[in-house]
Amino acid sequence: MKNKIALYGNHKKLNQIEDVLSGYLDENDVPYEIHRISDSEQFLREFLIKDDYLLFIISEKGSVSYLLKIYKNFDRKTSRYAYGKLNYPLTQNELSEE
Repeated sequence: MKNKIALYGNHKKLNQIEDVLSGYLDENDVPYEIHRISDSEQFLREFLIKDDYLLFIISEKGSVSYLLKIYKNFDRKTSRYAYGKLNYPLTQNELSEE
């Protein structure tokens, strides 16, 4: 099963983020599927509310914010989240520290 990742931001920044992220995930043998969007309303409507996305990354104003979905209780489908900010341009070292 591939881990679904949603990226939001401008095209240039998303290229850099996707390159670093995919390099890190490939290096660690993590299966993934990346979906990119540049429209905030569509991002909220189509990506954020879906249960099958594991990681959300938003690039705005010189920083990169992320929201990582973690399921604590599978029977009740209770969701927990980890979140934070990273610097742009994103590096694999910074990504691995988070």
